[in-house]
Amino acid sequence: MSTTRRAWAAPLFLILASGCGDDDGGSASDAGSSDAGSCLWPMESSTPGGELEIGTGVRGFEPMPDELQFIAGTQSGTFLILHARMKGLEPGNADDFLDPRNPRTRFSATLFDGTVVGRGCPSTQGYKPSEEEGYFERKSYQNLEFLPFALGEKAFDTTVKLRVEIIDADGRYAVDEKDVLCPAPTGWNDAGPTDAGIIDGGPADAGPADAGADAAL
Repeated sequence: MSTTRRAWAAPLFLILASGCGDDDGGSASDAGSSDAGSCLWPMESSTPGGELEIGTGVRGFEPMPDELQFIAGTQSGTFLILHARMKGLEPGNADDFLDPRNPRTRFSATLFDGTVVGRGCPSTQGYKPSEEEGYFERKSYQNLEFLPFALGEKAFDTTVKLRVEIIDADGRYAVDEKDVLCPAPTGWNDAGPTDAGIIDGGPADAGPADAGADAAL
């Protein structure tokens, strides 16, 4: 598996693979889509800066492993659980997704045939202090949805390039990506989408159930 760590790169063209709205699947507390400015991605005025790392994890940030299994949802799609942490960038306010100092974060996945899965509108969720000194991590994880099922099935058991980008309130841009093998959901190859141990992942940026109302951002 190969890992790429970069602080600057050209922007990706994203396809809207799972509907419209914010980058967090329409979750109420990180939607931001009610604000017309939430879809801004000021790449042209940004400059390289800081560090960014893509990861996974439900209870907190975990470094991205070499394999990340798909999860079958209940809304006609499958998803990957993604997370991010950063250093040397403005973290914003993890308790208020409308805070103008919050960074803009965007996740995407590139399949073996060049298909890019993601959403054009970035998340405006703030970052909180991480367990690793000097780092900040997103308040909660994000589900990157693959809709419809056929899109997810195309990616099952293949190597997928997972990518996260950020632009902070001071216009600094960072990016990280990693090639990851993404196995099909448990039982999928035997049962298909109907009986494959489907999990209700909740909002696409749900976060821990005990983290309070804002964890659904």
